[in-house]
Amino acid sequence: MSPQDLPYDDERAPSAVSPDRVTLSKWVNERFPPWEQLLSAHNVARLTRRRRWVLSGLMLLGLFPKRLQYQGRPIGWNREEVLDWLSRGMQRAAPRPCRSRVVAAPCSERSARRRGHDVRERRRH
Repeated sequence: MSPQDLPYDDERAPSAVSPDRVTLSKWVNERFPPWEQLLSAHNVARLTRRRRWVLSGLMLLGLFPKRLQYQGRPIGWNREEVLDWLSRGMQRAAPRPCRSRVVAAPCSERSARRRGHDVRERRRH
């Protein structure tokens, strides 16, 4: 096949790639985060002792570290960021105590005996 047999630019099919139309993905040279430092949603929930949906809500509010992304997709949390968040405590994310407290009614003597409570001690207090 000689160069004369090739079609001109105007005659090419629209799907043909020309040098001026080549684009590279913005993630071409992105490095993968260190594998040993990644935590899955399950691991983070177990580590923090909070459900995954609670962590997602805290993340949306900006009270929990964001997930690391690779090629535009979330892949997991950085272990050091989560441990740092745990060591700081949850001062900002702690729920405020309810103003109205509901006091539980004392249990009857019969149910107290079933549960193994000493009824006489309860009446003294």
